[in-house]
Amino acid sequence: MGIVHYFGYLYKKYNVQMVRDEEELQQQTDFLVFDYNSLIHPCAREVTVNIPLHSFTEEEIVNAIIENVVNYTKSVIQKLNPQKVYIFIDGVAPRAKINQQRSRRYKSKMMSKGDIWNTNKITPGTKFMETLQHTLDGTDFGCAVEINGSDNPGEGEHKMTKVISELVGTVCVYGLDADLIMLSLLNSNRDNIVLVRDGGESRKYTYVSIKKLTQLILDEVDEPSFSNVILDYIYLCMFLGNDFLEHIPSLSIRGNGIQLLIQHYKRALKMRKKCCLVNAEYLANGKLVESVDFRLLADIFGQLSKSEDYYFTTKYTRPICKDNIDPSNENVFIYTEDMIQYNVPNYKQRYYLYYGISQPLRACMDYITGTLWVLGYYSGHMHNNWSWYYPYKNAPFASDMYTYLKGGVTLQPFMESKPLEPIQQLMMVLPLSSLLEIVSEINKELYEKLKRMSGQLDWIYPQQIYIDAQSVEYLWQSKLLIKNYPDSFVNTFL
Repeated sequence: MGIVHYFGYLYKKYNVQMVRDEEELQQQTDFLVFDYNSLIHPCAREVTVNIPLHSFTEEEIVNAIIENVVNYTKSVIQKLNPQKVYIFIDGVAPRAKINQQRSRRYKSKMMSKGDIWNTNKITPGTKFMETLQHTLDGTDFGCAVEINGSDNPGEGEHKMTKVISELVGTVCVYGLDADLIMLSLLNSNRDNIVLVRDGGESRKYTYVSIKKLTQLILDEVDEPSFSNVILDYIYLCMFLGNDFLEHIPSLSIRGNGIQLLIQHYKRALKMRKKCCLVNAEYLANGKLVESVDFRLLADIFGQLSKSEDYYFTTKYTRPICKDNIDPSNENVFIYTEDMIQYNVPNYKQRYYLYYGISQPLRACMDYITGTLWVLGYYSGHMHNNWSWYYPYKNAPFASDMYTYLKGGVTLQPFMESKPLEPIQQLMMVLPLSSLLEIVSEINKELYEKLKRMSGQLDWIYPQQIYIDAQSVEYLWQSKLLIKNYPDSFVNTFL
């Protein structure tokens, strides 16, 4: 998913300036790279909303979904006519992504209406993913195809970055995740990358030239003396949120967050007579903690903190959830009431109490640590750390970030760690009903154990969920208020 509203912001701001011509691409595409999960999900949804599921067996539904996935893949290949195709399917995710995946999968299962196919099966380690992989391996796509399956750890968009950097020729990358834009901007081969985005039901594609987008960002910053504008831009955008960190409360795409960050970034660099926020040479040499100039970052947050109270008391308008909420679902409690009241004094105290942040400055340290983890992850997973994650449900305020940063930042390097096993990820992200259904197909012994102990597992697999929707337009943006899955438990249980 990446940064919420980011692609819409780019398209509205730059529109045709960043778009490549379709006919030209059809003649010039050398390589087509799929971030495949962004294709699997809509293809599955297309099947399940158009057939009466109760009339079909599980096997028939799975076959229909996989057939739709294969046929749509062929249609994209036929449209772009590449010399070679790479398919990257999500393997197990880093621990930093697990909390978000857990939230999505609980909401998907427990808020579903009626008899629908369990989309939680689109997760590494399931029988469905094994069947899909087997089908893809045996399919003739009409050109050379290399598949990196869900049995290889890592998210699809991150597994592809090293491969893309080594390709010579025009590279079209099919995917919907806003993270793909950041990863492409950071790629050494970015001038040859074009992102292909599907317009949904219209099947009208948008082709985003990363070379053109790079120049548009440089033109917007308009500071020739700055040496690492794109790298700095990517780092600054982390404070707008991504798959691993929530956005700073007073910063959002729709609230002109990018423009504010760029404005304060330019001011801070000029004031200190610096040429970059992130030192590319340090980063290239693996000096991740040393690569960010935290004094400059403190200056940026100092400026943001000055307008924080004014923003919340004067400019901020709380979004109202537009989705219909089903009151008949007795196991799902959705909070839409304004519990924080940002326009009333002491909103920070209420916010931290509501989200369980008892030590705001500790949360700031963890958040900054998170930005470095993401920077390393975007840079080819250079730290090879799979275990770090941000433990809180929301981000600290800009004013507290400023207090923390100006006090000096001392952080430890990340330690290398191993990725989870697929069965561990399944246990950590799925609600118990989905887990039992999926494990019954792949591990009978674990299934029997889970079934025996199901009455004792409510503390970690709750049957009732609480959803924070007080400041979102749509329920997919909401937060699941659930305790973090303890890493030690999954190992003990297995």
